[in-house]
Amino acid sequence: MSATLVRPPVDDLRTLPHAVPNRTTAQRFEALERANRIRSDRKLLKREIKAGRVTLFDLLSDPPEYLLSAKVYDFVLACPRAGRSKADQAFKRAGVSPSKTFGGITEHQVGGLLSRLAEFPSLRVLGARRRTG
Repeated sequence: MSATLVRPPVDDLRTLPHAVPNRTTAQRFEALERANRIRSDRKLLKREIKAGRVTLFDLLSDPPEYLLSAKVYDFVLACPRAGRSKADQAFKRAGVSPSKTFGGITEHQVGGLLSRLAEFPSLRVLGARRRTG
């Protein structure tokens, strides 16, 4: 005998466990404002990285709360002279998934990734390069 799955009738999608929770209009607008603020803050931070005022090392050492769900890969790409090729190579050599977020990357992975990124002399992930002589 084969067992058949019997699905209960679906009268109201709101009763399903995976359905979107009911929210008031005010709650939806509040969530939208928060998401827009986070996107705006991340955009400004990427500009700061591009300008050289903030380093990837600074962000990985102590990421702001709004950055915890952001992908590290996206911010590596924001570094001057970093492209997909260098970023892909660094992540692969460090054994870190490009989908890692600032909140999900371990200290060991951070060390490996920064050391791999530092192998590219044109990237300034640790700060300004000191000139000798």
